[in-house]
Amino acid sequence: FLPLVMARLLLLSFSILSQAVEDISNFEKGWDKFWQDDLRDMSEPISLPLEKGSDLPHWLRGSLIRNGPAQFTSAKRNVTFAYDGLAKLYKFEVRDGAVRYQERFLRTACFNLTREKGSFPKGPMMGPTEPPFSPFEPPGQGTDNVNTQAWYLAGDKVGLATTDSAVIGMFDPDTLDTVGMLNYPHHSPGDAILLSATHPHDLPGSGGRMLVNVVSQLLGVGSHRLTVYKMGGDHVQIPFGSVSVPFMPYIHSFGVSEEYMLLAVYPLSFKELCVLQFKPLIECLDWLEKNVSIFVFPFNGTKDSKPMLSVEAPSHFSMHHVNSFQDKDYFYLDVAAYNDGAVFKSKFIHGSLEVMQNPSERNNVPQWGMYRRVRVERSSGAVDMVDFQLLDSEGMVYLFDFPFINPAYDARKHCVMWAVSAYAGNSTEYADWGVVRVDACTKSKVNTVAWREPGLVP
Repeated sequence: FLPLVMARLLLLSFSILSQAVEDISNFEKGWDKFWQDDLRDMSEPISLPLEKGSDLPHWLRGSLIRNGPAQFTSAKRNVTFAYDGLAKLYKFEVRDGAVRYQERFLRTACFNLTREKGSFPKGPMMGPTEPPFSPFEPPGQGTDNVNTQAWYLAGDKVGLATTDSAVIGMFDPDTLDTVGMLNYPHHSPGDAILLSATHPHDLPGSGGRMLVNVVSQLLGVGSHRLTVYKMGGDHVQIPFGSVSVPFMPYIHSFGVSEEYMLLAVYPLSFKELCVLQFKPLIECLDWLEKNVSIFVFPFNGTKDSKPMLSVEAPSHFSMHHVNSFQDKDYFYLDVAAYNDGAVFKSKFIHGSLEVMQNPSERNNVPQWGMYRRVRVERSSGAVDMVDFQLLDSEGMVYLFDFPFINPAYDARKHCVMWAVSAYAGNSTEYADWGVVRVDACTKSKVNTVAWREPGLVP
């Protein structure tokens, strides 16, 4: 969900931009607006004037593209979770001391059907729709709503849009035009569903020219194959290992070190029959009384390779990994850790539009994650874990999620993490979000600097 957070952050508080541009001047700040339709669609970029007295160096050039859900209602049927909104790309381009801005919906089959029929098509959705789909209604073709991550491979002609499905969207990074869809090819017609991690990684040492990811294939009730693969700008997906697990895991992210993929399989699973009946996925989630399985795959494996190392860690859950790295003795996985699956099993869930728009309900959303370092000894497979308390100079303690680091340190030991914190500054209001900067290398108890403003959505 970080891409939506970051895209809206830029719209709400891009510090150097004026509000004078007519095309975006009606954008309203505030928590409630964050969870409503954003229907602007720009076929051409617009120029954004700088604030008086501000200027950008002419050597600064580049584009920031984010992907996130932006439409939650239609004439005949609405979605109730932000995760199910129609995908939209947001782009800021900095060039020659000027800034241009554009946003465009991805023209997926899901988008086209919603606009043509005035109704979201039936397919796997995180939450229920209003009105609900009939159980006798067959699923539609619009299962390609790739609404979470925007990715770019060095040298590629297209950008990539991902979500928890194995389908990958392709778009023109210059115009934001939708180019097409890339389907995972290594499956048989009998496969009922293909899931993938929303957040891939660059293959270490590839110069950003290849990515790595994982696909989960349902082979039968109680039988799932996890296949890890790498892919370059030719879009050929090359498996370098696989492993079978006895349940359908929810894998949203994973870790990589310089030579290995570190795949953590948490005990938050989908009930297979529930998913196959196209019930809301939030109702299909099941917390299992199991440990965390960690599988270590070398990048030079083949499609038939098994994990070099398989270990178990004490039970916990993580949506988002901070970073992973290795030394001669250990593998390290830094994660935003939850004790269990309550973040998705609670009555009050982040991303539920009803909960997010109702203060009395959203203030019951569970606290976010702890900074946890999981250490795996390479020789024995022994696992230990340590939690870091995030403490600022005012004595405020922070929990967090949606972490990110300088990409140059991906797969290497890092010191600085940035993240988002709800209930920031010991607030009792969930909507009081803040941005935190954490020094994971300091010896001081004070390791966090926070920026927060009540009611501002970062």
